[in-house]
Amino acid sequence: MSWTTEWTSVIFSDEKRFNLDGRDGFQYYWHCLKQKQQYYSTRQQGGGSLMVWPAVGFGSRSSLVFIKGRQNHKDFIQQLETEFLTYGSDWGGENWTYQQDGASTHTAQGVKKWFVDNNVQVLP
Repeated sequence: MSWTTEWTSVIFSDEKRFNLDGRDGFQYYWHCLKQKQQYYSTRQQGGGSLMVWPAVGFGSRSSLVFIKGRQNHKDFIQQLETEFLTYGSDWGGENWTYQQDGASTHTAQGVKKWFVDNNVQVLP
């Protein structure tokens, strides 16, 4: 809460799932509040969804990464290596910090080791 300029060296990321066939009881879907809600038919095997992952820093942002299927910690490490690691020092300076949520994929021991091995400081 007392940080001021320290936030300029923090890079944030998170996943977001968008339902393609309306709400599923646990998630929200985007619709215009000025118009009546529309209900869509759902497919027999589920409504379908799209998962994206962006990263943002002070004055910078990544491209959207489209995530295919369920992600495990090895997939997340691959994503960090190919889509994220190069942004760190460019966006946050020499001593940048990474902020993420506490999803099990993000807090797996292999991911924690990857952060240590790659000198990535993670915001608690």
